[in-house]
Amino acid sequence: MARRSFVRWSRQPTQRAQFGDAPEITLEAKNLREVLQAAKDVSPALARQLRKRLRGSGEAIIAAQRAILDGPLPGNAAKSGTRLKLVAASDNRKAYLRRVNVYKDVATKRTRSRGMRESIKASLKTRVVAGTSRQGVNVRAETRVAGVMAIQWQARRFRHPVFGGEEFVDQKGQPYFWGPAVAGREAAKAEIEKAIADALGEAT
Repeated sequence: MARRSFVRWSRQPTQRAQFGDAPEITLEAKNLREVLQAAKDVSPALARQLRKRLRGSGEAIIAAQRAILDGPLPGNAAKSGTRLKLVAASDNRKAYLRRVNVYKDVATKRTRSRGMRESIKASLKTRVVAGTSRQGVNVRAETRVAGVMAIQWQARRFRHPVFGGEEFVDQKGQPYFWGPAVAGREAAKAEIEKAIADALGEAT
């Protein structure tokens, strides 16, 4: 059975998810539906074992993401001025200068609960997808577990109201998702390929 696997980014690693979709990657494996069905035809237990190994392929990525979330709590950010930034234009246009804000770190004045970061850690999941449009292993932060902070905390900086009021402040985020995802993708892909190869070997 011909098969091919590669990494498909559900969001590009250069993007900083802030108010859009939750960050996720799909480690795609072509013909996974056929492989799962072939394993099931031999033994439902073999299919279950394959699914378990596929889910485990993303655990090293998630472990590294959780380690970042266990790190020191980032402080606040405050605007300290502006600077000119050279922007590369598209469509063969000349690059141009744009004035952007500059921020400085501000010490946190109060001790904040770790509950929010713990919920983000709990939201990191792997799942096997074997539908008609996607087939592979998906690693993502689930907003149904951590809410919108799974998205906002990934940003380098975001704004939020003070105690739910009308005053907004700049808060530093703690980008936790894309670094481990990029660093761990090749090892995860190798685990997926090995799991599929082993399953095919037992099914034939």
